[in-house]
Amino acid sequence: MNDAATMPSRIISERAFEFARRTVKLCERLWKRGYAACKIADQLFDSGTSIGANASESQGGQTKPDFLAKLAIARKESWETVYWLQLAISSEVVTKDEVAWELDEAQQLKAMITQAIKTGQSSDWRVVHEPSSMNHMPSAISHGAFQLARVASVFLPEPASPSTCYSAPVVRARRTSRMRPGRAAA
Repeated sequence: MNDAATMPSRIISERAFEFARRTVKLCERLWKRGYAACKIADQLFDSGTSIGANASESQGGQTKPDFLAKLAIARKESWETVYWLQLAISSEVVTKDEVAWELDEAQQLKAMITQAIKTGQSSDWRVVHEPSSMNHMPSAISHGAFQLARVASVFLPEPASPSTCYSAPVVRARRTSRMRPGRAAA
């Protein structure tokens, strides 16, 4: 995607990183508060840190569906994070004031990700153009594939003609399930 289209994703990733950092600190405190708090902290740790990981990974999306899929996972994780924070408050593992920032930020991230998905769905997928001096150079992937093919051509024999490439005989397994008991295979 072009820089303008990925800008919201970068902002989301930056905010989600800070959210994950604070979630880790919160979970460290919760792990010291008893069994229920530990269980909630385990779930909160997983979902809270996954938001940023998936939002960040979406920036490397190779296709529009890949980009949107990673953002959709980040959105799902934000829903789950809100759930665990609300459960922690409801079960009195934490006070509402203690997690006010985390709860508000999780809800804001959820709204931002939802909007980024809607924008991504309605926009054209555009390739990021490299500087004009780089336009004549192949990409690293195609260059790597070229190098691999060149090296392989040194070590591999020339392929046979197209008519002989697939001339290996087809071996079929015998069907033993249709044989009658007591009869030998032919």
